[in-house]
Amino acid sequence: MPTREKSISPEMPSSSAYTNDEAIILAIRTGDRQAFKHLYKSKYLLKKKMILSKGGKEEDVKDIYQETMSAFYKNVKKTTFHLSSSISTYLYSIAKNHWLKEIDRRMKRKEDSLSDKEHQLIDDTVINIEPTEEEIRLRAIKVAIEKLKDPCRTLLTKYYFEKKSMQEIADEMGYKSAKVAKGAKYKCMERLKKAAFKEMKK
Repeated sequence: MPTREKSISPEMPSSSAYTNDEAIILAIRTGDRQAFKHLYKSKYLLKKKMILSKGGKEEDVKDIYQETMSAFYKNVKKTTFHLSSSISTYLYSIAKNHWLKEIDRRMKRKEDSLSDKEHQLIDDTVINIEPTEEEIRLRAIKVAIEKLKDPCRTLLTKYYFEKKSMQEIADEMGYKSAKVAKGAKYKCMERLKKAAFKEMKK
């Protein structure tokens, strides 16, 4: 008796169909939604770990990751797009840039709302690499301060590490008043913020 031939029903591609980065990009470009979903799920935990390690929270991870994948999808769809690294490396770069921009936006919002008294706590808003690890945070601030030129380096060292008041700093550094010294400190903080971001990107 002849063997009955089994009918084959069409199925969505399995994850094994996406064996390399080129195959995934080609699939996404041709409208394969399953390829994008596969990529989204497979890279999520890696990007989650990166964002959490840089001071993010669980709720930040979803927002940043969605922004990252949206940017990746738009870029892949462009005819001029050329991947010069692995997808993982490319996604890491996008996610990191999005997170650093988010940190910058948050710091600016905090600085805009600071009162004179709160300016004394500005070190907590200028750099927030690892807010739960004080030693790492202070070390990053110290490295950034050391790269500044005087008078900023001396002023911020006296303020943060010698714990001197603005009046004491004014007297020692020749400022007319504590208010003038505070104004100078604020300008130095802007330079410190730029130096701190360079340290964060290393």
